[in-house]
Amino acid sequence: MIAFLTVIGCTVPPVDPTFISSVPADPQSFAVAQKAVRACSEPLNKERVLKNFQRAGFTVSQYPVASRFGGTATRIDVSAPDSAVSVLYQSGRCYVGLERMTPSQSAQLAEIWVNAHNARPNSEFGDGLSDHVSGAWRHFFTEPARAPSKAAYYHRIYIAAYKTWPHGAYDPQSSFAYDISGVFPDKPGAAVKLNHAFECKPYHVTGPNSGAYLPCSEPDYRPN
Repeated sequence: MIAFLTVIGCTVPPVDPTFISSVPADPQSFAVAQKAVRACSEPLNKERVLKNFQRAGFTVSQYPVASRFGGTATRIDVSAPDSAVSVLYQSGRCYVGLERMTPSQSAQLAEIWVNAHNARPNSEFGDGLSDHVSGAWRHFFTEPARAPSKAAYYHRIYIAAYKTWPHGAYDPQSSFAYDISGVFPDKPGAAVKLNHAFECKPYHVTGPNSGAYLPCSEPDYRPN
């Protein structure tokens, strides 16, 4: 998981500069992308995220599609009121792209998530930056147990500001059960990514030699 934000040496080729934008996206389109990022600040809560998108003027649709892994999967399409903005969402993971967005604008856009989750730059943890990103942040923490009704949860939040559209080792296709080709256009621009994963820790220590198992109900954590 950490690999997508850190330097991985020669195993990952340098970023393809073909679609790195040198001309900034216009303020109106950037404002719509900001709305998308704010709507998707809590990617684990699918119902809340989709309602946030709708309130922000985005169109949301869900429908069954054939899964690449067999059976069916539910595809979520989020269409922006500005055609320059693209959204790719599934529970726990969100991408927001913008045509003509420069690497510096990408980092600026990602700051919304950075502030919402109190994330810190990867450099503070001794990690370098991949050539594919203009910024990378993370926040790992444990949400304490609330005995006797809720177990503790370990959260891992990753944020990346890509210099252009995520591709190669960072192509999100492998994380989706359906074909996502066409979400990001073949023209200059960039995207930002938020990934939030959590793990329930049911065993709760109650003393030097004692403990109890608590139920894995939903975590209480909410972004700022």
